[in-house]
Amino acid sequence: MELELSSLDEKGLLIYPCEDLRLFELLEQLQTASKLAHVDKFSKKVPTACYQAHLCTLPDGAGFSLETVVLWKDSIEVPDSNRLGIADLEAFTKYVLQEKCVRPSAGPREYRESMLGTRKEWSPRDFYKNVHVPEVTDSPNIKCPDLKCKLFPFQQRAVRWLLQREGREVGPNGEIMPMRELPKSDIPASFNSTKDADGRTYYFSHLFMVLTTDISLWYDAAANLKGGILAEEMGLGKTVEVTALISLNKREESQIWKADADGLRPTGGTLIITPPAILEQWKQELKEHAPTLSVHHYNGIKRSGEATDDMIVDELAEFDVVLTTYNVIAKEIHYTGGGPQRALRHEKRFAQRKTPLVRLSWWRVCLDEAQMIESGVSNAAKVARLIPREIAWAVTGTPLRRNIDDLFGLLLFLHYEPFCFSAPLWRRLCLCFGPVLAKIINTIALRHRKGQLLEELRLPPQKRIVITTPFTAIEEQKYGQLFEQMCEECGLNASGAPLRGDWDPEDPVIVEKMRTWLTRLRETCLRPNVRYRRTLGQGSGPLQTVGQVLEAMTDANESALRTEERTLLLSQLRRGQLLENAKRRQEALALWQKAMDHATRLVEDSREQLRLLKTKGATSDKDGTTLGHINQDVEDDEDEEDEEAGNNSRLGECRLKLRAALEVQHIAVFFTANAYYQIKSDPNLTQPESDEFKALEKREEEAYEAAKVIRKEMLTDVARRVERYMRKVKIKARDKEFVHIPKMKPHLYSKGVEAYNLLSKFEDFCDALNKNAEQYKEWRDVMVRLVSQSLIDQEEEAKLEGDEYERSTKHQDEMYVYMEALRSIYSDRYDALTGYKNTLISHEAKAGIIQAERGEGPSPQLFLKIMDTRSQLQPDPSLGSLRGIVSELRKLVASLEWQASSGNSRARAEHEIVEMVLKNAGQMIAEQLKVSTRLSREVESFRDIMNNRLEYYRHLQQISDTVAPYDEESAGKPLDESAFNLRLEQEESIEAKIASLRSKARYLIHLRDDSSSDSNPRECIVCQSTFEVGEYCFLWDIYF
Repeated sequence: MELELSSLDEKGLLIYPCEDLRLFELLEQLQTASKLAHVDKFSKKVPTACYQAHLCTLPDGAGFSLETVVLWKDSIEVPDSNRLGIADLEAFTKYVLQEKCVRPSAGPREYRESMLGTRKEWSPRDFYKNVHVPEVTDSPNIKCPDLKCKLFPFQQRAVRWLLQREGREVGPNGEIMPMRELPKSDIPASFNSTKDADGRTYYFSHLFMVLTTDISLWYDAAANLKGGILAEEMGLGKTVEVTALISLNKREESQIWKADADGLRPTGGTLIITPPAILEQWKQELKEHAPTLSVHHYNGIKRSGEATDDMIVDELAEFDVVLTTYNVIAKEIHYTGGGPQRALRHEKRFAQRKTPLVRLSWWRVCLDEAQMIESGVSNAAKVARLIPREIAWAVTGTPLRRNIDDLFGLLLFLHYEPFCFSAPLWRRLCLCFGPVLAKIINTIALRHRKGQLLEELRLPPQKRIVITTPFTAIEEQKYGQLFEQMCEECGLNASGAPLRGDWDPEDPVIVEKMRTWLTRLRETCLRPNVRYRRTLGQGSGPLQTVGQVLEAMTDANESALRTEERTLLLSQLRRGQLLENAKRRQEALALWQKAMDHATRLVEDSREQLRLLKTKGATSDKDGTTLGHINQDVEDDEDEEDEEAGNNSRLGECRLKLRAALEVQHIAVFFTANAYYQIKSDPNLTQPESDEFKALEKREEEAYEAAKVIRKEMLTDVARRVERYMRKVKIKARDKEFVHIPKMKPHLYSKGVEAYNLLSKFEDFCDALNKNAEQYKEWRDVMVRLVSQSLIDQEEEAKLEGDEYERSTKHQDEMYVYMEALRSIYSDRYDALTGYKNTLISHEAKAGIIQAERGEGPSPQLFLKIMDTRSQLQPDPSLGSLRGIVSELRKLVASLEWQASSGNSRARAEHEIVEMVLKNAGQMIAEQLKVSTRLSREVESFRDIMNNRLEYYRHLQQISDTVAPYDEESAGKPLDESAFNLRLEQEESIEAKIASLRSKARYLIHLRDDSSSDSNPRECIVCQSTFEVGEYCFLWDIYF
């Protein structure tokens, strides 16, 4: 094995044969150290990690000595892990953790994360596994004369742990006394100790990336925090345990009257923050179990009244327990004084009000249902953290609802620093340092589970009475439908047997689906409209009666039926195209005619439904519940009809159904016309100029005309909007109501001497904007002509040929170019008037020019020509803006006025001229800005009509795409039997679904008719009260 040494310029120095592997290890360590920064490069700011090297010759002169030292900053300051380099992390891993740096096959990011800690996701189960559970030993006989209830043994153990967390312990006779000093751990959580190269002991934390020789400066939350998390399982008496704690451990009187260093008034009271729903429960529990405690309900800071803030503080300080809610403290976020302090020129005359909650130094603060602040970002969570206190408790039966991150908000409230120092640090703690997190949880959190206390709990035997309520026919139908869907999604048949042999009941996906469906079926039994209001109907109000549920089910079934019928018709039409490509045109014609008849029936049914709904709406209008006001004007009627469809969801649904049916009917009619043409044009099928030929030709023309009528009906809404815009433009063009741009006249009778240059610039400016106005008018006339052209396929003689969108492309491109021309030239005018610059228009114009120069975009040549004309007409930047000219004129008037007051006759004469020009310019800018505002609205109106025309052609192209040839490559080839038979099989399956849906529709109609005929009152089997048919009677959980 050879060792090759080279210089920095990679020139070889020597090749040394080496058999000692230790030398290679030494050189590897030198390479690791050399990646760090050298200590001599830093004179002031000390780096987190660096190295120092000394090279000297040996005394005998026969060799040299190289001493290299890797240094890490001795500090408890936590560095930003994102700023630590790979070399820093490698040095920490190799020399502090004494581990090898194994570079993974993945990228540098994964290598970096591997050195920051081994990832292992924590789950809520890990949390509950590591919480503190007191040992089941002889339970302490705690004496609490103020508590009027007897604690269970596990509750006494929990209270003893709570007292220990507050610095108290239970004596041999049950008395409460201060806790004796217990031996504390010399090393805080996440720290370890080792020795450096010189033999000195130092402490390090992989979590915080900290090395220090003095651990006493580190703030150890475990040694300083009083309080923690009481996470007893629901129903085990957390409220009683907290009440006992309040009664047993009260603040010493000497501490209450002792002045606080921060100017806060100490109090012996306990502040309990609770959800509003259980506030009264706390009052009752405290009154029942600890009647000697004085309790007060705090409703929030007073906005006005006789009591001052100081009086409220004094009042609160007198109570043993103060109750408030999360809603109250959330509203006091602006009275905490915790906002950022701004540097002010003068001191505030009035001090900002503060909530009494932060003006008292509380003995204890308890958060009940503390999971409500788990995020730590709500206003309530922020205020809770700012309330001064000696002891803090988070009381909750569900500390984790989603994942371990829910614990972060609780640690923020407890001020458990530095582990809640930042969110990234918390994520590293959870992902990579599970043992540290387990130690923290075991220290501050207590939890009993009911399964652990079966021998201690003395519960009476449960008595359950089950009352069955039979389904009505409608409810049974709905529940059966959902049950079938559940079986299908979960892979089961109606009897619950699996459909596949590999079905696994332990599969997490299957388990989750079944859990979701069981919840869904239960909610449907209780009240279907609670969860499925959207699926049961589109009405704006909640479904309250069985009749409304039945109506919604009928609508849903009809919608599903229409969808399947549409799918069937489209499949038949495509199958006909397969026959057409195989030149079996007469078979294709027969199939298309059958589909056309079916589609025609669907259209007639949809029209009838729409008519009945409109008639029903008209009847309700007469009764005073109109959907809109009637206006005789045609345009108002059209606007009102669109608004009515938008407000009435059922009317909108009917229109969508009609349009879908029309689309299928149009395809069938158009294909039928094509078939007539192909049969007529095929000499093998039809003799030219024969009677049959003429009959087919007539049918072809009639079919194409019928298709055109259908297209017009499908495009009615969008065409109506476009026609409305076009009508407005034509009326404005006829009556010459477009914006008139007045000519800018400078009115210069003389230019003088001193004002000559400025007045000449003003004159040139007016000429430039006048040219701009003339060009705007010219382009506007072109735009009016373009947007006024009739829409394709709206003319009587037009025929659909499949290239409608392409035919309109040139027209649309020209319209787009002139639209950009109007926007650009208006922007130039506005910029010249105000001095502002529209960067958006400028950027779009430049991008359009670059695109057009490459031959891309709409009408490239025309666009370049338009932009070239615009650049020629743009006002010279040296002319400035009209506002700038007016400002200069004012300065010049002031200067000439001062000169004239000194007796200068020339200045007096020029002053009169310039003052007259200034007055004219002021009137001109006011007039032009008003006109500019109207021009802006005019340009926007042109853009609206262009967008609506484009939308019309998009709809037309969509219709054209539906009648495009199918698989043109197979035209003239034999029929693809496999594809044809596959479609036949699919159609048979669809027909079976349609038959089932029609049967269900008949059954639902029968239920509706049957329920409407039964008007006898019925009696509830639970409450024994009568109710009308169609009303729900609910039974929630009843406990005896």
